[in-house]
Formats: sequence, C-alpha cells, structure tokens
Amino acid sequence: MMVSNLIAILLLVLVGYVWSARGFFSSLLNLLVTLAAGAVAFALWETVAMAIVKGVASDNRFLLDIAWGGSLITIFVVALAAISLIVNAVVRANIKVPKGVDWIGGAVCGLGAGLIVSGMTFIGTSQLRTAEIDNLMQYQPVDYDNNGYLVRSQLWVPVDTWTAGLYSFWSERSMRETFGGGKTMAAWRPHVADEGHLLRIAETDVLLRYSLSEKDIDFVGRYTVGLEQLPASKRPKDYKPPTLKDLVGVDRKPVAMTDGTMIDGQAYVEGFLVNFHSTAKEKGGQVAIGAGSATLVVRNQSDTKSLALQPIAVVSQAKGSSREIGRWRFDTRNFFVGSVGGQSDAPMAFEFLVPNNNANDPDQVWRPLALYVRGVRFDLTAGNPEAPNETVKSALTFWTPEDRDDAVDSRSLFELVEANRPENTKGSNIKIDKNDPNRALRMVNRIPDNITLNGGELSGVELTKGQQIINCLDLRLQAKFLAGNDVDRSLRVEEFQPGPGTAVISINVSRDLGKWSATEPESTGAVGSPTIVDSLGQRYEAIGYVYRDRNEVRIRFTPGQPLAGLGDAPAISRSRDDQKLFLIFRIASGVKLKQYSIGTTGIVDIQSDEETPTQTNK
Repeated sequence: MMVSNLIAILLLVLVGYVWSARGFFSSLLNLLVTLAAGAVAFALWETVAMAIVKGVASDNRFLLDIAWGGSLITIFVVALAAISLIVNAVVRANIKVPKGVDWIGGAVCGLGAGLIVSGMTFIGTSQLRTAEIDNLMQYQPVDYDNNGYLVRSQLWVPVDTWTAGLYSFWSERSMRETFGGGKTMAAWRPHVADEGHLLRIAETDVLLRYSLSEKDIDFVGRYTVGLEQLPASKRPKDYKPPTLKDLVGVDRKPVAMTDGTMIDGQAYVEGFLVNFHSTAKEKGGQVAIGAGSATLVVRNQSDTKSLALQPIAVVSQAKGSSREIGRWRFDTRNFFVGSVGGQSDAPMAFEFLVPNNNANDPDQVWRPLALYVRGVRFDLTAGNPEAPNETVKSALTFWTPEDRDDAVDSRSLFELVEANRPENTKGSNIKIDKNDPNRALRMVNRIPDNITLNGGELSGVELTKGQQIINCLDLRLQAKFLAGNDVDRSLRVEEFQPGPGTAVISINVSRDLGKWSATEPESTGAVGSPTIVDSLGQRYEAIGYVYRDRNEVRIRFTPGQPLAGLGDAPAISRSRDDQKLFLIFRIASGVKLKQYSIGTTGIVDIQSDEETPTQTNK
C-alpha cells in the first residue's frame, strides 16, 4: 500500500509541477485536454476491450488478462496526445497574466490534470491481472475480512475514486434517455474504481483468470426469493414474511454493497442462473468463483442512482459423481467455489441481497439493471422501449427461503439449464469389457502407448513434484529421444495429473479401430468437440491427445482449454499404418460412461457397468 500511495502522490505532484511552470493559460488548456481525453477513454473503453476479448484466442491468457486495463490506458494516452496536437495547432499564442495568478493558476490546473492522470493510471492498472502489477502496486482497497464482511481502504490521496466520481457525475448530467441513465457510466458502472480490485481477489499466490468473453458464459435466467408475498389464500395461520435473518441465513447484517453500507432494513434476494462453458476454466480445469467474481447493479425506480451489490451466496453442483447441487455462503475470507468433475459446462447461480426499504418511495425501490460476471455484462432490462422500467422477467418465484432450499435439494432450481442441454443422437452400441487387453477405452492416467518422458529434458511442460503432467500445450519430440528404463525413476514422466475428484481416461482413435476411429465422424458428418457423456448426462470434452508415428511424438494436455474439434489434433491418414492417436479426457470419479460423441452426434454408445476410478495425484 505504501508503494501505491507514493506512486499516486508522485504522479499528482510531477504533472502539477510541470504545468505550473508553464503558466496558467497553458496549464488550463492542458487540464481541458486531459478532461476530454478521460471522457473519450471511458466512452470507448468497453467497446474496445470487448472487441479485443472476442478477437483473442482463448489460450492467450496474457492478452485476456490485460485487455480491459490495457485498453483503458492506451485509449487515454492516445486521446491525450491527439487532442493535445489539435489544441496546439489551433491555439498558437499565450495569454499574459500577473505572475502570481500565472503560478497559482498553473499549479491548480496542473494538479487537476495530475489528479486525472494518476486516477486513470490506477483505475487502468486495477484492471490488469498480472503478477508483476500486483507485486508492484500492492493496492487492494476492496477485500473481505475473516467473517465475510466487505471492507475498504483507500489511498492517502484517493485519486482513483475521485476520478471515477468526477466522470460519473458528468455522465449523469449528459444526454439522458430512459431507465438506466441513458447508458451512462454512473448508471451502469457505479463501481468502476472498485471492479478491477474485486475481480483480482484470489487466494494467496493464486492468479485466477481476470476476464471472460461472451462466448465463455451464458445468462440462463432470473429468480427471486421473498420479493412477492405468499397470496393470502395460500397462507398458513403461522405465516410470516421472510425477515432479513431468514434471507441471509445468519444472525448478523451482511455487507452487500461495495461502499461498505449495511443492508439492515427490508430486503429480498435476486438470483441469476448462468452457465459457464469449458472455455471459462482455469488452467487446472475448473471454473473458480469467489465473492468478487460477480456484481449486480441495481437502479432505483426514480432513475437517479445505482448501487453495486456483491453476492451473498452461490449455488453449484456439489460433486461430480452426483447431480446434487448445494448453496454456499460467502461468509469467510478467501472462499472460492470450483466447478467439479471436469464437465464441459458448469451451471451456477449467484444470489444477491437487494434493499427494498419503502415501496412508496421510488428512490428506495431498486430494480436489477446489469449483472457482471468476470467482466462480461448481461443487460437485465426487458428491452421494451415502451416500458423501460421493466426488468427481465423472473422465471422462478420463491415466496420463502425454504421454498428456494427445496428447489436446491430437488435440483429443480437448475431446470432452466437442463432444458437447454443438447440431446445427443444415438451411436453404434459397443460393450466394454474391462479385461479386454485390446480395448480402445482405458481408465488409467498413464500416458498411452507406454510412452515415458525424461522430466529433466522437457521444456514448456508443467509437472507436479511427482512428475505428473499438469499442463502441456504442444510437446513435440522425435520418437528416438523418448526415455527408457535407463532414466532415473525420479525423472520419469509417465502420467497425467487426474485433478480433484476426476479420473483421466484415454480413447484410442487410431485408424484400424472401427467405430472408435477418428475417421468415423467423416462418414457421419459429425462436427464439434470429441465428447464423453456419462450416465448422469454430464458432458466432458477432450482436453488433450497423444499422437505417435514412426518419427514423432506429440502431446497436449490442457484441462483449461478443451479441443474444439478433431481438427485440433493431428490428422490420421487412411493411407498410413504407423500413426496412433489417443484422445485424453478428465471425467468425474465414480460415474459410468455411456457415450463417445463428436459434438451432439453419437459415435459409440458404451455398454459397461465399470465406474471411473479414483486416481492418485502425486
């Protein structure tokens, strides 16, 4: 924090000093230029950042993690330079004023420009997710304490919040349209100085993905708890509307707003179902979610103010071997929920406590405006220009928290996700005999074809201490350099890491294996990712391959980046007899496999009573 305070003050004083020496008029022009550059940066920021995120390959984590912060800083610097050139070209003469006014006015305007430069720098760097920035700035003004309360700190000179407040103030007084402040920054991003810090919250020494793309996540639906009261005709004699304690589930007041304000009056719960795709996973193969990963922006009915709320709970699948879901409270520091079982999709629901203090006061009635999840914004307005105050309709309405809990226990809360689950066509029936030494499908995490690597000679491969492969994008070796028994056992790399609650399996899709062959989809017209479907209907996309021919060995194992199709793996020729190709999957432990498919086209329907094993992580 000390380093951040010094950097903020240094930028403020340095810019102020430079322009105070140039006089009041020049400093005033520079202040106006700087103000305009900041306005241009905020106006173009989201459009440019989203374009970068959409255009960057999903495996380029570095660019994805700096897209938001880098675009804001770049636009600001370019706009500042361009507008300065225009102003200097138009205004070619200075104005003489008394020396005292010249110096004092120059200093004031210079400090104003320094404030904006420093503020834009801190807001921009807060949106960068790199270890270098974290270590340099050491600035995390928004965090959670050990009891799960949102706590705040700030710089000695809070240039970031002042800058954000300045442009939010101006945006509210610019051209306005309908509900939502006419798409102003104040309405849609009231937490602009905090959002980067919230997304960067992670466990110690862990770098989670900063941003997602719109293709990584789908908005599924909305539900409410306690917003509407049970109709009088259905109320039991002892019925009472849910209290704040009932909604939250603990006997204390939760911090739900980024400014630290307690919600201590009437309230209700807004829940939002989202579905994370396989491309949203971390490098380890899980979608990791914390309290800072999502933000709900609500707008009062009088359309004068927005609030940013953080989730109080998340609903997700409890374990990979069962379809049961659970509700997890964000009631402690550094609490993160990970997707389980290695499935391609990870449906989750975020719950937010929304104040509902006075139904007769439009300033105190709040409506959902936008949901942000890992940088992706979902517009929650109904999109009806004739009724701009409407919010996207609630698909499920729960009168009490007990009704919601029943829906969690029965999994009916996720019925909207289930309704959109793709149906696979049938494939050729094949019975799997676990004692068959020639079977194509194997439930072991051993590298197929008895390949052994020398861990001391590998580059670009992440290994555990036990020499299991964690991540490998594209390892290429000449076959003659594969390790043999002469390599020290402590250096032998022979296994993939299963991961928590999952098992690695491989499928031999080489040329002469009938329906299993990688050439089979060509005759069926199947397209899409190689996929395993288990007996619970859960889908798992291939996360790698092992290829071998007489000259070369290629290995890919990327749990956080599944194969988009067979085209991501080396091609198998019908004319060659020396090629072998094995597809690698990570499947939930304790489930039965039912189908191998390409996309939603079934290739092989698997008949087997064998469950995926529990494998050892070394």
